Amino acid sequence: MGGISGRIHSWDSFGTLDGPGIRFVVFLQGCPLRCRFCHNPDTWHPNGGRSITTAELEKQIESCRNFLRNGGVTLSGGEPLMQPEFSTDLLRRCRKAGFHTALDTAGSLPPDMSRETIDAADLLLLDLKALDPELCRELTGQDNQNELATLEYCERTGKEVWIRHVLLPDITLRMDRLAALAAYLKPFRCVRRVELLPFHKMGEFKWRELGLEPPFAGLRVPTPGERAAAEALFADWNGGEHRPSGPGGFRLSRSGGRGLGSGGSGAGIDRLCLGGLGFCLGLGSQQIGVPIVGFRGGLFCLLGIGCGALCQQLLNIGGFLALLIEFSLIHDEPP
Repeated sequence: MGGISGRIHSWDSFGTLDGPGIRFVVFLQGCPLRCRFCHNPDTWHPNGGRSITTAELEKQIESCRNFLRNGGVTLSGGEPLMQPEFSTDLLRRCRKAGFHTALDTAGSLPPDMSRETIDAADLLLLDLKALDPELCRELTGQDNQNELATLEYCERTGKEVWIRHVLLPDITLRMDRLAALAAYLKPFRCVRRVELLPFHKMGEFKWRELGLEPPFAGLRVPTPGERAAAEALFADWNGGEHRPSGPGGFRLSRSGGRGLGSGGSGAGIDRLCLGGLGFCLGLGSQQIGVPIVGFRGGLFCLLGIGCGALCQQLLNIGGFLALLIEFSLIHDEPP
Protein backbone atom coordinates (compact mmCIF):
# COMPACT_ATOMS: atom_id res chain seq x y z
CA MET A 1 0.00 0.00 0.00
CA GLY A 2 1.21 3.51 -0.80
CA GLY A 3 0.41 5.02 2.57
CA ILE A 4 -0.13 8.70 3.35
CA SER A 5 2.18 11.42 2.09
CA GLY A 6 3.84 13.88 4.43
CA ARG A 7 6.90 16.07 4.74
CA ILE A 8 9.90 15.20 6.86
CA HIS A 9 13.11 17.03 7.62
CA SER A 10 15.35 13.99 8.19
CA TRP A 11 15.68 10.80 10.20
CA ASP A 12 18.13 9.14 12.58
CA SER A 13 18.27 5.35 12.39
CA PHE A 14 20.29 4.90 15.61
CA GLY A 15 18.91 7.43 18.09
CA THR A 16 19.48 6.99 21.82
CA LEU A 17 18.00 10.21 23.24
CA ASP A 18 14.36 10.23 22.17
CA GLY A 19 12.72 7.50 24.21
CA PRO A 20 13.83 4.16 25.67
CA GLY A 21 16.49 2.08 23.93
CA ILE A 22 17.82 2.50 20.40
CA ARG A 23 15.27 4.25 18.21
CA PHE A 24 14.50 5.20 14.65
CA VAL A 25 13.66 8.90 14.96
CA VAL A 26 11.73 10.68 12.22
CA PHE A 27 11.91 14.48 12.30
CA LEU A 28 8.80 15.94 10.71
CA GLN A 29 8.63 19.31 9.00
CA GLY A 30 6.54 22.21 10.27
CA CYS A 31 6.02 23.84 13.68
CA PRO A 32 3.55 26.52 14.87
CA LEU A 33 5.87 27.66 17.67
CA ARG A 34 8.77 30.09 17.33
CA CYS A 35 10.86 29.18 20.36
CA ARG A 36 13.60 31.72 21.00
CA PHE A 37 15.92 28.87 22.05
CA CYS A 38 15.03 26.60 19.11
CA HIS A 39 17.99 24.60 17.82
CA ASN A 40 16.23 23.62 14.57
CA PRO A 41 14.54 26.68 13.04
CA ASP A 42 15.02 24.99 9.67
CA THR A 43 12.12 22.67 10.60
CA TRP A 44 9.62 25.50 11.10
CA HIS A 45 8.29 25.92 7.55
CA PRO A 46 5.64 23.30 6.71
CA ASN A 47 6.72 23.17 3.06
CA GLY A 48 10.40 22.54 3.81
CA GLY A 49 12.15 19.21 3.90
CA ARG A 50 11.11 16.45 1.51
CA SER A 51 7.98 14.52 0.68
CA ILE A 52 7.69 10.84 1.63
CA THR A 53 4.93 8.32 2.28
CA THR A 54 4.30 6.35 5.44
CA ALA A 55 4.78 3.15 3.44
CA GLU A 56 8.24 4.27 2.34
CA LEU A 57 9.19 5.17 5.89
CA GLU A 58 7.83 1.87 7.20
CA LYS A 59 10.08 0.03 4.76
CA GLN A 60 13.09 2.05 5.89
CA ILE A 61 12.28 1.41 9.56
CA GLU A 62 11.82 -2.31 8.93
CA SER A 63 15.32 -2.50 7.44
CA CYS A 64 16.66 -1.41 10.87
CA ARG A 65 14.60 -3.88 12.92
CA ASN A 66 17.62 -5.72 14.33
CA PHE A 67 18.86 -2.51 15.95
CA LEU A 68 15.45 -1.58 17.36
CA ARG A 69 14.51 -4.75 19.23
CA ASN A 70 14.95 -3.08 22.63
CA GLY A 71 13.95 0.37 21.42
CA GLY A 72 11.44 1.51 18.84
CA VAL A 73 10.32 4.43 16.70
CA THR A 74 9.93 8.09 17.70
CA LEU A 75 8.23 10.87 15.75
CA SER A 76 9.76 14.26 16.48
CA GLY A 77 10.07 17.53 14.63
CA GLY A 78 9.25 20.22 14.08
CA GLU A 79 5.89 19.37 15.54
CA PRO A 80 4.45 15.97 14.51
CA LEU A 81 0.93 17.08 15.44
CA MET A 82 1.02 19.50 12.50
CA GLN A 83 0.67 16.45 10.21
CA PRO A 84 -1.91 14.39 12.13
CA GLU A 85 -2.97 11.96 9.39
CA PHE A 86 0.61 11.21 8.39
CA SER A 87 1.80 10.84 12.00
CA THR A 88 -1.16 8.70 13.06
CA ASP A 89 -0.80 6.35 10.11
CA LEU A 90 2.94 5.92 10.64
CA LEU A 91 2.51 5.26 14.37
CA ARG A 92 -0.21 2.68 13.71
CA ARG A 93 1.90 0.93 11.08
CA CYS A 94 4.84 0.75 13.47
CA ARG A 95 2.75 -0.57 16.36
CA LYS A 96 1.18 -3.18 14.09
CA ALA A 97 4.70 -4.24 13.07
CA GLY A 98 5.61 -4.72 16.74
CA PHE A 99 7.67 -1.55 17.34
CA HIS A 100 7.38 0.52 20.52
CA THR A 101 6.29 4.01 19.49
CA ALA A 102 6.86 7.46 20.99
CA LEU A 103 5.62 10.91 20.05
CA ASP A 104 7.88 13.90 20.82
CA THR A 105 5.63 16.95 20.91
CA ALA A 106 5.13 20.33 22.53
CA GLY A 107 1.37 19.69 22.64
CA SER A 108 1.02 22.67 20.32
CA LEU A 109 -2.53 21.82 19.25
CA PRO A 110 -5.65 21.25 21.39
CA PRO A 111 -6.30 17.61 22.35
CA ASP A 112 -9.53 17.71 20.32
CA MET A 113 -7.35 17.99 17.23
CA SER A 114 -4.52 15.70 18.32
CA ARG A 115 -6.02 12.91 20.46
CA GLU A 116 -6.08 10.39 17.60
CA THR A 117 -2.34 10.83 17.07
CA ILE A 118 -1.61 10.75 20.79
CA ASP A 119 -3.66 7.58 21.20
CA ALA A 120 -1.64 5.88 18.45
CA ALA A 121 1.64 6.21 20.43
CA ASP A 122 2.84 4.11 23.36
CA LEU A 123 4.70 7.01 24.97
CA LEU A 124 4.44 10.79 24.86
CA LEU A 125 7.59 12.91 25.17
CA LEU A 126 5.97 16.21 26.15
CA ASP A 127 8.04 19.39 25.90
CA LEU A 128 6.81 21.82 28.56
CA LYS A 129 8.35 25.18 27.69
CA ALA A 130 7.26 27.10 30.81
CA LEU A 131 4.61 26.69 33.49
CA ASP A 132 3.79 30.41 33.53
CA PRO A 133 1.58 31.14 30.48
CA GLU A 134 2.97 34.63 29.92
CA LEU A 135 6.55 33.39 30.08
CA CYS A 136 5.63 30.61 27.69
CA ARG A 137 4.19 33.14 25.25
CA GLU A 138 7.31 35.28 25.55
CA LEU A 139 9.56 32.29 24.81
CA THR A 140 7.54 30.57 22.08
CA GLY A 141 4.91 32.97 20.73
CA GLN A 142 2.10 30.85 22.23
CA ASP A 143 0.85 30.25 25.76
CA ASN A 144 0.87 26.81 27.41
CA GLN A 145 -2.87 26.12 27.38
CA ASN A 146 -2.59 23.35 24.78
CA GLU A 147 0.49 21.85 26.44
CA LEU A 148 -1.21 21.53 29.80
CA ALA A 149 -4.44 20.29 28.23
CA THR A 150 -2.43 17.59 26.47
CA LEU A 151 -0.91 16.52 29.77
CA GLU A 152 -4.35 16.39 31.37
CA TYR A 153 -5.66 14.29 28.48
CA CYS A 154 -2.82 11.82 28.97
CA GLU A 155 -3.64 11.62 32.66
CA ARG A 156 -7.28 10.81 31.90
CA THR A 157 -6.39 8.15 29.34
CA GLY A 158 -3.43 6.64 31.21
CA LYS A 159 -0.90 7.49 28.50
CA GLU A 160 2.69 7.29 29.74
CA VAL A 161 4.46 10.67 29.60
CA TRP A 162 8.06 11.80 29.83
CA ILE A 163 8.30 15.54 30.47
CA ARG A 164 11.07 17.54 28.80
CA HIS A 165 12.03 21.02 29.99
CA VAL A 166 14.85 23.25 28.70
CA LEU A 167 16.98 24.97 31.35
CA LEU A 168 17.50 28.62 30.37
CA PRO A 169 19.73 30.38 32.95
CA ASP A 170 17.87 33.04 34.90
CA ILE A 171 14.68 32.34 32.89
CA THR A 172 13.42 28.77 33.32
CA LEU A 173 16.49 27.85 35.34
CA ARG A 174 15.28 29.49 38.52
CA MET A 175 14.71 27.43 41.62
CA ASP A 176 11.33 29.02 42.34
CA ARG A 177 10.05 28.25 38.87
CA LEU A 178 11.47 24.73 38.87
CA ALA A 179 9.98 24.03 42.30
CA ALA A 180 6.61 25.26 41.05
CA LEU A 181 6.89 22.95 38.03
CA ALA A 182 7.77 19.96 40.22
CA ALA A 183 4.81 20.70 42.48
CA TYR A 184 2.48 21.02 39.48
CA LEU A 185 3.60 17.68 38.02
CA LYS A 186 3.47 15.75 41.30
CA PRO A 187 -0.22 14.73 41.13
CA PHE A 188 0.09 13.39 37.57
CA ARG A 189 0.40 9.61 37.70
CA CYS A 190 1.04 9.47 33.95
CA VAL A 191 4.39 11.31 34.30
CA ARG A 192 7.12 8.68 34.60
CA ARG A 193 10.24 10.77 33.94
CA VAL A 194 11.32 14.40 33.82
CA GLU A 195 14.23 15.24 31.50
CA LEU A 196 15.97 18.58 32.05
CA LEU A 197 17.75 19.73 28.88
CA PRO A 198 20.48 22.35 29.40
CA PHE A 199 20.42 25.29 27.02
CA HIS A 200 23.29 25.40 24.51
CA LYS A 201 24.44 27.57 21.62
CA MET A 202 25.26 24.89 19.07
CA GLY A 203 22.27 25.58 16.84
CA GLU A 204 22.95 29.29 16.43
CA PHE A 205 24.51 28.86 12.98
CA LYS A 206 21.16 27.55 11.68
CA TRP A 207 19.48 30.83 12.60
CA ARG A 208 22.14 32.76 10.75
CA GLU A 209 21.86 30.50 7.69
CA LEU A 210 18.20 31.55 7.57
CA GLY A 211 19.15 35.21 7.83
CA LEU A 212 18.01 35.44 11.46
CA GLU A 213 19.85 36.55 14.58
CA PRO A 214 19.68 34.00 17.43
CA PRO A 215 17.58 35.69 20.16
CA PHE A 216 19.62 34.12 22.95
CA ALA A 217 23.08 34.60 21.46
CA GLY A 218 24.12 36.41 24.63
CA LEU A 219 22.66 33.89 27.06
CA ARG A 220 25.15 31.74 28.97
CA VAL A 221 24.88 27.96 29.36
CA PRO A 222 23.98 26.35 32.72
CA THR A 223 26.80 25.40 35.07
CA PRO A 224 27.16 21.80 36.34
CA GLY A 225 26.16 22.99 39.81
CA GLU A 226 22.98 24.62 38.51
CA ARG A 227 22.09 21.48 36.60
CA ALA A 228 22.62 19.27 39.66
CA ALA A 229 20.47 21.53 41.83
CA ALA A 230 17.70 21.53 39.24
CA GLU A 231 17.80 17.76 38.79
CA ALA A 232 17.56 17.22 42.54
CA LEU A 233 14.10 18.78 42.51
CA PHE A 234 12.87 16.06 40.14
CA ALA A 235 14.53 13.07 41.79
CA ASP A 236 11.12 11.52 42.56
CA TRP A 237 10.61 10.84 38.85
CA ASN A 238 14.16 9.80 38.02
CA GLY A 239 15.07 7.41 40.81
CA GLY A 240 17.24 10.00 42.51
CA GLU A 241 19.55 10.20 39.51
CA HIS A 242 18.51 12.15 36.44
CA ARG A 243 19.32 10.60 33.08
CA PRO A 244 21.15 13.39 31.22
CA SER A 245 20.89 13.85 27.48
CA GLY A 246 24.37 12.50 26.82
CA PRO A 247 27.64 13.56 28.49
CA GLY A 248 27.56 17.33 28.73
CA GLY A 249 24.02 17.27 27.36
CA PHE A 250 25.31 16.58 23.83
CA ARG A 251 22.62 15.81 21.31
CA LEU A 252 22.40 14.87 17.69
CA SER A 253 21.71 17.16 14.78
CA ARG A 254 18.43 17.07 12.94
CA SER A 255 19.84 18.65 9.81
CA GLY A 256 21.61 16.01 7.80
CA GLY A 257 24.61 15.66 10.11
CA ARG A 258 25.60 19.33 9.93
CA GLY A 259 24.58 20.61 13.33
CA LEU A 260 23.86 19.85 16.95
CA GLY A 261 20.52 19.23 18.64
CA SER A 262 18.82 20.28 21.84
CA GLY A 263 20.06 20.11 25.37
CA GLY A 264 23.61 20.69 26.50
CA SER A 265 26.81 22.67 26.56
CA GLY A 266 28.84 20.95 23.88
CA ALA A 267 30.82 17.92 22.84
CA GLY A 268 34.46 17.52 23.74
CA ILE A 269 37.36 16.14 21.77
CA ASP A 270 36.57 12.61 22.92
CA ARG A 271 33.28 12.60 21.02
CA LEU A 272 34.82 14.07 17.92
CA CYS A 273 37.43 11.35 17.96
CA LEU A 274 34.74 8.80 17.29
CA GLY A 275 34.81 10.10 13.72
CA GLY A 276 37.21 7.44 12.48
CA LEU A 277 34.95 4.62 13.50
CA GLY A 278 31.93 6.53 12.22
CA PHE A 279 33.54 6.89 8.80
CA CYS A 280 34.48 3.19 8.62
CA LEU A 281 30.98 2.09 9.61
CA GLY A 282 29.41 4.53 7.17
CA LEU A 283 31.61 3.32 4.33
CA GLY A 284 31.01 -0.32 5.22
CA SER A 285 27.27 0.15 5.26
CA GLN A 286 27.40 1.46 1.71
CA GLN A 287 29.56 -1.39 0.49
CA ILE A 288 27.50 -4.24 1.93
CA GLY A 289 24.10 -2.58 1.65
CA VAL A 290 23.34 -2.73 5.36
CA PRO A 291 21.99 0.53 6.87
CA ILE A 292 24.39 0.61 9.83
CA VAL A 293 24.98 4.35 9.81
CA GLY A 294 24.77 7.16 7.29
CA PHE A 295 27.73 7.70 4.98
CA ARG A 296 27.37 11.49 5.14
CA GLY A 297 27.14 11.33 8.90
CA GLY A 298 30.35 9.31 8.90
CA LEU A 299 32.12 11.91 6.77
CA PHE A 300 30.99 14.60 9.17
CA CYS A 301 32.34 12.68 12.11
CA LEU A 302 35.63 12.07 10.29
CA LEU A 303 36.49 15.72 10.88
CA GLY A 304 37.12 14.73 14.48
CA ILE A 305 40.24 12.81 13.51
CA GLY A 306 42.10 16.09 13.23
CA CYS A 307 42.02 16.61 16.98
CA GLY A 308 45.08 14.40 17.37
CA ALA A 309 43.70 12.21 20.13
CA LEU A 310 42.14 9.47 18.01
CA CYS A 311 44.62 6.76 18.88
CA GLN A 312 44.45 7.54 22.56
CA GLN A 313 40.66 7.31 22.55
CA LEU A 314 40.47 4.12 20.51
CA LEU A 315 42.94 2.44 22.86
CA ASN A 316 41.06 3.60 25.90
CA ILE A 317 38.26 1.38 27.18
CA GLY A 318 36.36 4.43 28.29
CA GLY A 319 36.50 5.75 24.76
CA PHE A 320 34.94 2.53 23.51
CA LEU A 321 32.15 2.80 26.07
CA ALA A 322 31.61 6.39 24.97
CA LEU A 323 31.15 5.08 21.45
CA LEU A 324 28.37 2.78 22.61
CA ILE A 325 26.69 5.51 24.63
CA GLU A 326 26.93 8.22 21.99
CA PHE A 327 26.49 6.16 18.85
CA SER A 328 23.69 8.51 17.83
CA LEU A 329 26.40 10.99 16.80
CA ILE A 330 26.12 9.27 13.42
CA HIS A 331 23.18 10.90 11.71
CA ASP A 332 21.36 9.46 8.71
CA GLU A 333 20.07 11.81 6.05
CA PRO A 334 17.33 10.59 3.73
CA PRO A 335 18.70 9.82 0.26
